[in-house]
Amino acid sequence: MKNTAMMKPGLLTAAGGYLLLVISLFMPYLTASAFGFSESVSHFSIPYIGKISFLLGLAGLAVAALSLLKGGRVALLVLAIVQTVWSVLTLLFSSMSVSSMGMGAVSRSVGFWFFMIATVAVLAGAIMNMKADKAASSAYTGA
Repeated sequence: MKNTAMMKPGLLTAAGGYLLLVISLFMPYLTASAFGFSESVSHFSIPYIGKISFLLGLAGLAVAALSLLKGGRVALLVLAIVQTVWSVLTLLFSSMSVSSMGMGAVSRSVGFWFFMIATVAVLAGAIMNMKADKAASSAYTGA
């Protein structure tokens, strides 16, 4: 019996997370306001962070598509772990940016939160996919 996308909810969750991640890169990431003026920046406005995040998002979509076609699960999990580490680093960067301005002049915007939600979805989907494939292989071998 051939595996279809409907039989792999973990893979669909990870792919949806990567799609949300790529979309979040174009949304406002941080917002600075002072003296009645407000300015927002997206991931791409921050040197290297946007480009690395975009490459991780595209790589994740490609690995999810290949996992659907070929059934590989380890690459998706490894990329999800790399994405999680990268998200923690961007969280630390944004925390330094928010706290360095003082008085709450810099705040996180919707793109930041979508980026973090996408990371959780990617990691959860990769783990779900790994467990589902492991359970299916053990059921197939009768172990």
